[in-house]
Amino acid sequence: MRFKGTSLFNPTIIFIAALAYLSAGFTPGGSGKIYRNQHLGFSIKFPGDLNAEEFPDGLMLVNDKLPGIDRNIIQVTNAALLQPNSNDRGAEYFNLFRNARLGSVLRQADLGGGTFRKVENLTVDGYPAVKMIYDNPASDRSQHPDWVGRDLPPFYDMHVYIRKGEATWAIRSFASDKKTQAERTKTFEQTISTFKFS
Repeated sequence: MRFKGTSLFNPTIIFIAALAYLSAGFTPGGSGKIYRNQHLGFSIKFPGDLNAEEFPDGLMLVNDKLPGIDRNIIQVTNAALLQPNSNDRGAEYFNLFRNARLGSVLRQADLGGGTFRKVENLTVDGYPAVKMIYDNPASDRSQHPDWVGRDLPPFYDMHVYIRKGEATWAIRSFASDKKTQAERTKTFEQTISTFKFS
């Protein structure tokens, strides 16, 4: 088969396409995909039915077949935790929860009426980490006047905060209800187990 005089099966074209695919940060990895980010210095393996969407300071793993917040399966970032005016107080929560007892609860978290609960201390790629669950069953627009007009649904997240030097990394799983949160636990934990700093 030819298009404008060029064979679609030309080895040079295939090689260039493969390089473009790999330079985007993706490589095949058994039944899943492996994403590598040289700039931020991490890699992660994730299920093959998800797609990776990069943003300047991290990665979102998405399932385009799902609607709304449930499309966003897992987020990896460190930059939001370094900004002084950030709503995400991950470094503070890391310190609070890493030293707290299992099951400890922090009420009135950043986004209004939500509640953080400590699940466990763990180690991710040799670095100290803590796993928490965040439940926010009600909209919190009254806490944020600049959000007027937005419809903020309930959300239920799992968080792992990792301390690497002065940086605190966050890996989050999103869900719109408790059932979806529970269903994503295995995928979240398996993905966390593949996270590596480079």
